This record gives sequence, structure tokens and C-alpha cells, in this order.
Amino acid sequence: MTVRSKFLIMLGFLVFSLLCLMISFHQLTQSQQKVSAAYEKRFTSYLLADELRQSSDDLTRLARTYVVTGDPSYEKQYFDILDIRNGNKPRPESYHRIYWDFVAAGDLKPRSDTKKIALLDLMKEAGFTDKELQKLEEAKNNSDGLVENETIAMNAVKGLYKDDRGQFTVKKEPDLEMSRQLTHDAAYHRYKANIMKPVDEFFVLMENRTFKAVQDALEISSFWKIIFVANLLIVVAATIMIIWLFNKVLKQLGIDPGYLYSVSHHIASGNLDVELQPQSDTQSVYSVFVSMISNLKKTIGEAERKSDEAAIEKEKAQAATAEALEAKQKAETAKTEGMIQAATQLEEVVDTINHASHKLGEQIEESSLGIREQSHRISETATAMEEMNTTVFEVAKNATDTATTANLARDKAEEGAAIVGEVVQGVNLVQENALKLKEDVTSLGHRAEGIGEVMNVITDIADQTNLLALNAAIEAARAGEAGRGFAVVADEVRKLAEKTMTATTEVGEAIRGIQLGTQKNISNVETSVKAIAEVTERAGMSGVALDEIVKLVEQASDQVRMIATASEQQSATSEEINKSIEDVDVISKQAAEGMVHFEEAAKTLSDQTIIMTNLIDEMKN
Repeated sequence: MTVRSKFLIMLGFLVFSLLCLMISFHQLTQSQQKVSAAYEKRFTSYLLADELRQSSDDLTRLARTYVVTGDPSYEKQYFDILDIRNGNKPRPESYHRIYWDFVAAGDLKPRSDTKKIALLDLMKEAGFTDKELQKLEEAKNNSDGLVENETIAMNAVKGLYKDDRGQFTVKKEPDLEMSRQLTHDAAYHRYKANIMKPVDEFFVLMENRTFKAVQDALEISSFWKIIFVANLLIVVAATIMIIWLFNKVLKQLGIDPGYLYSVSHHIASGNLDVELQPQSDTQSVYSVFVSMISNLKKTIGEAERKSDEAAIEKEKAQAATAEALEAKQKAETAKTEGMIQAATQLEEVVDTINHASHKLGEQIEESSLGIREQSHRISETATAMEEMNTTVFEVAKNATDTATTANLARDKAEEGAAIVGEVVQGVNLVQENALKLKEDVTSLGHRAEGIGEVMNVITDIADQTNLLALNAAIEAARAGEAGRGFAVVADEVRKLAEKTMTATTEVGEAIRGIQLGTQKNISNVETSVKAIAEVTERAGMSGVALDEIVKLVEQASDQVRMIATASEQQSATSEEINKSIEDVDVISKQAAEGMVHFEEAAKTLSDQTIIMTNLIDEMKN
């Protein structure tokens, strides 16, 4: 597998991992939003359910207060609560907070109104199930007896009683005692319990549903959190592999690309004596480059030496030719001075020429062999340079492609870092909402505790009233016949005190149930706040990790671009060296052809000396 293929595979894997990382981040953000929505829906459902229970308690309180005091303002508040709950009047702003206690104290408008909407419609919008709404319908059906009881009691305060058709048209004297009896006897409490039983079951269904929704959202969020961390580890591993592969390519080069380009530039300029750094790896491109330079220097040195020897032999041949011409002239002169003397001298010259021509032929043959060997080696060097040039060009191309892919990976990593920042902001917003939810639930718990304290005070008052009634009964008994009427009143007061204690005990148990539920909700909200804080911290750490990944990818991209630039420069330099070697190869071939001509000339000269020797022999004879 080539380096380019490895780089493309690794960078493709990195881009895929970054894409998976961004998808997991998006899913994690969505799951966190669902967790927040589940908590908000749970809290909203709790507020609506609590409003139903609170309105029922307020109706009971106002009905009893009205039949005791006869104050019509309490009757008005009674029907206002019903109208608001049924959507006939606008809902006050933040209706889940304390409201009717302020109205009873004289503040007729504690807060401004909002829109008209029935509590049942709000519950449907909040996603209450049909089964839960059936429980409310059951409670409504069970309220007929209590409504009839309260209607009779409240009309009796105004002196209105039922006629034969069941209408309150009969006018008599108001009967406050009957009204108080109807709203405080055991039957009234049974009516109340029959209504609250399906309401309590409604609370159980609502709490189980919202708790399951929150747990499901948390499980999905945990799953995507694990997927995100796994993808983050894969991205880090892919980045490390790319850096390792880059170092491996750098090791194959054997030396810094910039230094390799500088040396190649000197060689291309004809400076073969450039100082080379020692090589630590004999299998790298740099080591092959150093060996090539050494062989090239040897080959060029051998060629220069052979050329010098050929020049010397050429000078000798030229001198021998000159001597032969001179001998010829002397031979012609010898015809007039004496054939024998000339022949003798000419024989000596011919011997010298013959000896020189043989020696010249040997030298030329040796030079020709050396030049052919040199030409062969230069051809091999040129072939090796072409192969190396092809390899360097491929490395440059691979490095360029790798640099482009690395830039793409860097862009994707930067996009991932930006998404991480948005995720961190979203999680921070969720954390703020969860903290506000915690504060609201805690405040609700404090108010429930305050109601419990008030109920304790009422219990103490009822105990004291019971004790006073008992003392009054004892004193009336001591008074005899005169105190009998007072004893009846004291007994009625004692019964009322006992009923008050019973009602207070039931209300106290309900308040304790509210407190337990509130404490449970506070604990769940605190757990959620801690989980969201942990997610916020993890998201911040993920953002820092992605920033570091972006920096690493940028460094890898810069280094790959340096390799690409150096490889391109080295490729250009190698082409120049290859051209120089081709020129040397051409010169060597030309020198070899010249040696062939020299060899032929030497043979011709040798043949001429033989002819001259024969002529001299004929002259002597």
C-alpha cells in the first residue's frame, strides 16, 4: 500500500469520526433538551395537580368560614374559585402561588389577570393521560353529595330553603347552627374523603408517569453521552495515527525536507563538493541520494581522468605524426645524399614511430574501454535518477493530496468545536432552568412546612378548647339545675373541638404527605442539577479536547504542506540533475566515438610504418 493510500484512508477515517462526533453531540444536545423538557413537564404537572387540591381545600375553607360568619365576601370568593377553575373567569398571574389568603385579608386583587382557561384544559395541554383524567372525573362524580351539603348550608345562612321541586325558594330565618353542623359533621368529612380518594390516585398516576418520562430521558442522555465519549476517543486515536504516519514518512526521507532541497539545489548547480550531514538510516531517501552523489562524483572523476589520458595520447600521436612527416622530408633529401644513409636513418625513425604507434594503440584501446564503462555507468545512474525522480514526484503528489485532506479535516474539527460551544451554552441554560426549578420546589416545601405549623397551632387551640369545654361541663355539673343549659353548650363546644381535632389530624396527614412529596421532588431536582452540572463540565472538557484536536490537525496539515513543498522542490532539482547526467552521458558517448577514431588512426599509422619498413628494406637491397 502506498503512502498516499495510507494517508487517504487515515484522513477519511478521521473525517468520518469527526462526522460521527458531531452527530453524537447533536443527539446529546437533543437528549439534554428532552431531559429538561421532562423535568419542566413534571413540575408543570405537579403545579396543576396541586392547584386542583389547593382549590378543593380553599372551597372547603371558604364554605365553612361563610357559614360561621355569614360574610358574603367569603361566598363570593367561593364562587370565584369555581369560575376560575372552570374557565369562566380569567386566571390570576402565577396562580400556583399564595392568592386567596391575601384576598381574605382584604387585598382584592393581589396580582393581575391572564387569560380564561379551565384547569381541565390546562391539564390536557400538559399531557395528562385519559386514565388520570378519568380519576378527576370520578372525583367530580363523587362530589355531588358534598356540593349538595354545602349548597344547603350556604343557603341556610341566607334564610333560603328547598321547596318541593328542590329549589331554594322558601324563605325563613337563617339557621347558622344547621349550616355549621352540615359543614362540620362526620358526613361532610366522608364526602370530602370520597372526593379526595380518586384525587390521591390521580396524584400517584401523575407522579409515576412524569417520573418514568424523566428516567427515560436520562437513560437516552446517558447513552448518547457514552457514544460521544467513544467517538471523541476514536478521533484522538485517528489524529495520533496521522501524526505517526507523518513521522514515518519523514523517517523515510531520512532528513529535514528543507535541508534535502538545499543539497539538491547545490548538486543541480554543479557543486558536487557540497558538505553533507552524516546519515543515520541507510534505508532512507537521503542515504540513496548521498550514495548517488558519491557514485556520480566517482564517475565524473573517472571520465575526467580518461579524458586527460586521451588528450596526452593525442599529443603523442600528433608528435609522432610530425616526426613521420619530418622523416619523409629527410628521406627525400637522402635520395640526393645517399640512399643507404637515408635508409638507415629512416629505419630508426620508422622504428620509433612503430613503437609509438603500438603504444598509442594500447593507450587508446584502454581509454576506449574506460570510456565505454563510464558511459555504461552514467546510463545506469541516469536510469536510477529517473526512478528516484518518479518516486519523489509521487511523494510530492501524495503529500499535496494529504495536505488538502488535512485542511478538510481541520475545517471539520473547527465546525465540531463550534458545535461543542453551542452545546455548552445549551447545557448551561438547562442548568439555570434546573436551579430555578429547585428554588421553586424548595419554596413550595417551605410553604408546606408553614401550613403544617399553622395546623399544629389549630390543633393546640382545639385541645385547649376541648379542655375548656370539659372544665365548663364540670362547673355546670357543680351548679346543678341552674347550670344544665350551660352544660349542653359546653358539650356542644367539646364536640366541635373534637371534630376540629379530627379534621386537623386529617389535614395534618395530608400536609405531611405534601411535605414528603415535596422533599422527594427536591431530592430529585437536586440529583438532576448535579447530573446537569456534570454534563456541563463534560461538555466543557469536550470543547477543550476538540480545540486541541483542531490544533493538532493544523500542525499536521502545516507539516504535510512542508513535505509537499520540499518534495516538489526536490523533484525539480532531481530533474535538473537528471538532465546534467544525460549531458554527461552524451559527452561520454562522444568521447567513446572519438576514441574509436583515434584507434583507427593509430592502426592506420602502424600499417604505414610497416609499408615504410618494407620500402627501406628494398632500398637497402
